[in-house]
Amino acid sequence: MKQLFRNHELQKRVQDAINFKSPLNAATIVVLAIDGVIILTGTVDSYARKWRAEDIAKNVAGVSTGVDAIEINPGSADDKIDLEITCRVLTALKLNFFVPANQVKVMVQRGHVTLSGEVHRPFQKEAALKSAGSVTGVKALTDEVIVTAYAPAYC
Repeated sequence: MKQLFRNHELQKRVQDAINFKSPLNAATIVVLAIDGVIILTGTVDSYARKWRAEDIAKNVAGVSTGVDAIEINPGSADDKIDLEITCRVLTALKLNFFVPANQVKVMVQRGHVTLSGEVHRPFQKEAALKSAGSVTGVKALTDEVIVTAYAPAYC
């Protein structure tokens, strides 16, 4: 019973230290203590906060070692990932000689890429689709690109 009390006391000290010394949302971090070993679980939004929680726990008197099971969940990760995918798709389109500059528009939502706009030749549309489809992170590809006939004026 005495050991159980010590574990509870150590657990409370570590939890209090995390609450007091850190801008972390302590409600998302759960602390368990077993014979001087601290186990941290829960979710934070960045590696910096994860490392901060680990450092705080290690520096509490009585902690012999720590086990970290904190997960990183950046919250609006979909938005960040979609922005990265958009940049990669736009770069891929610009690097493809057959895709006319600024004629294919890109929209990304949760990894789903939609290409729209107008091109003059079917091969240009195909080149745009292949370029976008080859980008890492693209989960689905919707084709809304229109091919318009282009007849150059000959004198």
